Amino acid sequence: MKTECANLARLTLLTISGVSAFSLAGAAFAVSCGDTVTTPEILDASIVACATSPAVTITDAGSLDLNGYTISCNGAGIGVQILGSGRTLSDSSFGAGSVESCDVGVSVEGVGGGTIWNL
Repeated sequence: MKTECANLARLTLLTISGVSAFSLAGAAFAVSCGDTVTTPEILDASIVACATSPAVTITDAGSLDLNGYTISCNGAGIGVQILGSGRTLSDSSFGAGSVESCDVGVSVEGVGGGTIWNL
């Protein structure tokens, strides 16, 4: 009887652990002021008056769709910094998204080129 209870407890813990891992793996995380984007991301809210420069960095296999939202600085710094080639900054809402109130709106640095469209 003790063995059956212990096995049931282990099975329950494994099941809970598996569900938790599955839930976290599918969770979406918002892009925030100062973040580095290394995978394709879509903004789900504006980033307003960011005091960090750059406000957002795109590197590795990253891309960022503004999705109609705005990235704004506190009046200084770089809004979006694109590092390396093959990175994309875009706006799927046909130009409603913007980078505002920054000394430099978008900076593309490194060997190769980045793509900026619909901004």
